[in-house]
Formats: sequence, C-alpha cells, structure tokens
Amino acid sequence: MQGLLDRDVAEQVTQPRLYSLSSLPRAIDWKDVERTLDLPDRRMLTGCRDYAVLALLAYCGLRAGEVAGLRLEDLDWSHDTIRVYRSKRETVEHLPLVPVVGEALIGYLKRRPASLHRQVFSKVLAPEGPLSRPSITWLARKYLRSAGIQRSHLGAHTLRHSYAVRLLRQGFPLKTIGDALGHRHPQSTFIYAKAAVEDLREVCLDLTEVLP
Repeated sequence: MQGLLDRDVAEQVTQPRLYSLSSLPRAIDWKDVERTLDLPDRRMLTGCRDYAVLALLAYCGLRAGEVAGLRLEDLDWSHDTIRVYRSKRETVEHLPLVPVVGEALIGYLKRRPASLHRQVFSKVLAPEGPLSRPSITWLARKYLRSAGIQRSHLGAHTLRHSYAVRLLRQGFPLKTIGDALGHRHPQSTFIYAKAAVEDLREVCLDLTEVLP
C-alpha cells in the first residue's frame, strides 16, 4: 500500500491500553497446595528438607530468596518467630512461627548434617553448601508438577501467591496481607483483591444454574 496514502496514518493508530494490575495472581487451589506438601518423603533427609522449604513458602508466604537466606540464628524458638530479611524493602521483619512450619523445621534440623555454613537449608549431595534461590524455585516447581498442577510459570511464587489469596478469602485486610508478604507499596497487594471478585463471579454463575 506504499504510495497510496498522501499522509502518514501511524499517529492515528492507538496502542492497546495496559494495566499493571490486569492479571490475577498465579495462585492455585489450597487443596492442591496441601496435596503438593504431601509429596515429600519425610522418612528421608531430602524429603524432610523439601517439606520444610515448601511449608515456609506456603504457610509464611516467603520469597525463594528469603528461604534460601534463612539462617539458624533467625529461628527464635523461645518466641516462636522467624527473622526475615526483606531485600526489596531493605528491612528485617519477625514473622510468627506457625506450628506446621515449626514442626517441619524441627523434623529437618534433627536430620540436618553438621555444616560450616549457617544457612538453614543445605544441599544433600556433594559439594556441600547452602541451597540457592534458583534451587528453591526448582524444588517448588518439581513438586507442583508432580502434584499434577497444569499451568505455566510454576515455582516458589505459586505457593506465595496461594498463601496470599488464602488470607484474602479468610477475610484478612489487604494491609495485613501486604505486611505479611513484605510488600513495599499497597499497589503490590491490590491485585489479590481481584481474586475475591473472581470468587463472586463464580458464585453468580453457579446461582444462574439453580435459579428458575
């Protein structure tokens, strides 16, 4: 069509409008979370470690890097709290050590081999050393896939998002959820409100099937 128009029409073409909060969190149903956490074989050292990692992601909503950076001295058993370094906020926070996570950590630490490093989670196979952030992400993805979760971009963030959506559906305010996740800005938490809207949409659709 070159030469057929006497002026450039590129300026008249509008670009699609993009919204920073346009997508829902990459969460999964909580029953699928529980099914995923049932997979590690806790009779073995590796299974105990993996279960503790998954529990921190699912019941504390930690990021993969925060789990990898967790040190033995960050576990305050006398006050039942976990000290977490929030790299994005450059702050230190203390989160409650909920029983399911505490029991998972104890089960792993009883079997954890002696090590020169202070990170809680270490490799099982040589060379000896702490688990890295990518290793935490890979570990979560492996178990989610083994649980039959069929979606893209599975990883540690999937369990973190599922934790946040679960809090929202239990009635916790967005401010409380944002604090638990270590968000710097309220806008980062607003996206989870869309999950509640989707819940209402599903209820309305179900009602249309039973109403006369």
